[in-house]
Amino acid sequence: MLCLEDANLHLEEENDHSIRLLKPIIISDLQRTSSKSLLSQLKVLDECSEQVIRTSKLFIQETENLARESLKKLQEKRVELLNDLKMTNKMVNDEEISKLQAISNEILISQVPSLASIHEQLQKHFVTPLFKKQAKLQFLDSYQAKKQLIEQYGLFLEGHTSGVSSVAITS
Repeated sequence: MLCLEDANLHLEEENDHSIRLLKPIIISDLQRTSSKSLLSQLKVLDECSEQVIRTSKLFIQETENLARESLKKLQEKRVELLNDLKMTNKMVNDEEISKLQAISNEILISQVPSLASIHEQLQKHFVTPLFKKQAKLQFLDSYQAKKQLIEQYGLFLEGHTSGVSSVAITS
C-alpha cells in the first residue's frame, strides 16, 4: 500500500519508477519435492564435509603426537652420544674405555620407514566417495518388491510360511 503522495510520485514516468501487479508464482508439487530433495542432499554433503574435517584433524593430531615421541627419543639418544663424546676429551677409567671401545665398533645409520603404504591408505580413504546416489525408496506391491530384491540383492523370499513384512539389508 502506498499513500496518495507516493503513488503519484511512482506513477510519473520521468522518475523511472513503476507500479504494476506482481505475478503470483505457483510452485508445483514436483518443484516442492525437488527442493526438499536438493536441500536434503546438500545436508548430506555438509555432513560429509564435517566428517572429512574431523578425520583430518584426528590424523593431524595423531601424527603430531607420534612425531613428538620420535623427536623425544632422538633427543634422548643425542644427549647420550654427547655425554659419550665428553669421555673422549678426558682421562678415562677401565669401564669407560670398554664403553668407548664398544661405541667405536658401531655406527648409526638412518632407517626412516617408507610412508608409501600409509600414503596409499590415506589416498584411498579420502578419494573414496563419501556418498552414493541411490534411488528414492518407493512403495512397491509385493510382486515388484520381490522382483527388486532378487535383481538387486540376490535375495529370494521363497520358503517362508507367512508373509515377509520388512527386510533389512546392510553392506
